[in-house]
Amino acid sequence: CKSTDDTDDNAMVKPEACPDDETPLKGRNKWPEENQEFCWFHRVYQRWTYSYLNPLFAKGSRQYKDGARLDHHDLYEVPQYMKSEHLSSQFKSFFDCDDGSKNLVLTLWKMTKPIYLPAGFCQLITVLCQSTNPLVVRGLLNVLEDNPSQQVIREGLPFAIGLFALLFMNGFANHRYRHLAMKSGVLMRSALVNVIYEHVLHLTPRGRAGLTSGEVSTLVAVDTQKLFEAAQEGHLLWSLPLSIAIVTTFLLLIMGPATLVGIGILFVFLPISTIVTAKMLVIRKKRVKKTDERIELVSSMLQGIKVCKLNNYEENYKEKVTEARNMELRFLCHELAVWALTLTFTVLSPLLATGATLCVYVLVDEENILTASKTFTVLILFSALRFPINYAARFLGKAAQALSALERIKAFLKREAKYVTTNLHGETTSNDDATLILEKASFQQGFFTANDTDEGQDSIIALSQSTFRVAEFDLSIRKGEVVAVVGPVAAGKSTLIGGIIHEVEPASNEGRVVLNGNVAYVPQSAFIINTTLRENILFGLPFEQERYEKVLDACCLRADIEQLGAAQDLTEIGERGVTLSGGT
Repeated sequence: CKSTDDTDDNAMVKPEACPDDETPLKGRNKWPEENQEFCWFHRVYQRWTYSYLNPLFAKGSRQYKDGARLDHHDLYEVPQYMKSEHLSSQFKSFFDCDDGSKNLVLTLWKMTKPIYLPAGFCQLITVLCQSTNPLVVRGLLNVLEDNPSQQVIREGLPFAIGLFALLFMNGFANHRYRHLAMKSGVLMRSALVNVIYEHVLHLTPRGRAGLTSGEVSTLVAVDTQKLFEAAQEGHLLWSLPLSIAIVTTFLLLIMGPATLVGIGILFVFLPISTIVTAKMLVIRKKRVKKTDERIELVSSMLQGIKVCKLNNYEENYKEKVTEARNMELRFLCHELAVWALTLTFTVLSPLLATGATLCVYVLVDEENILTASKTFTVLILFSALRFPINYAARFLGKAAQALSALERIKAFLKREAKYVTTNLHGETTSNDDATLILEKASFQQGFFTANDTDEGQDSIIALSQSTFRVAEFDLSIRKGEVVAVVGPVAAGKSTLIGGIIHEVEPASNEGRVVLNGNVAYVPQSAFIINTTLRENILFGLPFEQERYEKVLDACCLRADIEQLGAAQDLTEIGERGVTLSGGT
């Protein structure tokens, strides 16, 4: 194997057999860290130096210069173990364990363990390198102090080499830790988003009780993001105390009991920073309310722009929006002022701790003399101690948010759902031609009630008194038959269809519903995707010219498409079909 990224910007790291072409990344976008075409040494080199990104950066730097353009073909494939299908099946296998406990934390740990444990090892190397670095500096300064007017290359060279080695190892281990930790967070978030989306599609009417689309959006957009952020810094749970213990021990060995004064000052700033941070969060909540109020006003104006213009409401809306914006800016100024105070404490705390330690060390005993080696070593150690102490409160806050997100996701996954395989009820039929069989089937609709505990499925009570029921159905539909359900308004047509596809609760357990094959359900509430007209017709299916033409004829769409101009069915449809006329 060989690497050509140092000699040619157009070239890509690849095996000898791969020919050169004008688009080096296209067709060779397999994830390099698991590409078996390279030798093991090359894979290790790429894994630790990330040199496989050089062709992407080189092509990006030439954009708009020689016609080079970055597109999705230039990106590498997602690793096999991080693809959505694999993550979804893996989550189900771990979550649906034999004892039925459904431990979400244990499931996520089993999924991320192969990546997260190596990240922890890299973090351990980082902590040891950062903690021992001041001791090497102290050794080098001691050599200079003992030999002020002599050549100290032989005595100081080992310390210089050791200092370089520590910095080198710290750089590689730290970046590898961040890469693996972020990859673990992406894996966790992707798995949960897939599972939440799949689970919400299989919720029964009882499982959907009390659930709003906003709650589901919060689970996907906010709660999974909190877990992603916690995963990136999860190893700080043990590395922060370890760093504090190691650095404190070194300070005690160098400066003696005087070190306790400086450490005490650092810990005094910890509750102060916590109080200031809590104050900032309170101000932020007030600011967010004003932000929501301003956005609501603007949205109302835009959605009712016709009424606003016809009735000359522009000035009224302008005054209300300006008032809300001024209140928002006032809270924002307060929030930034508090944040500036927090940064001030972060900068001052190590300086005050270092100064107090050095003063106490000198004043306690006349024989205590500050030397360059002690002074610089103490400065470096206190700087190293500043991060774990100041970051501890922030990390605990993120951990608390992640635990709260886990509880919400766990409660959601406990909601009642019905997962089906090839046959909707897992049953088989004696007649292979039968597509749908109903035997004494009855369905009922109503409103489920839930209490305010918000603890998932345990909070569901029962159907309300206002229910609608249709019964009893006995029918069999064979392949190729076209059946229409006809009846007046509120006769139960939609309830019947909803019961067949499990969108409506069965009225009893005596009936039987057998549905073979795949189901396509088009409800009465139509919607339009913000893409081309052709993609709206295909709806994710591959384009087949002959079949597509038949659909256009069957739906009488040719006359409408001709009115769209030269682009015809490739016309982009805006949000809610705003580019189409007639309110389509």
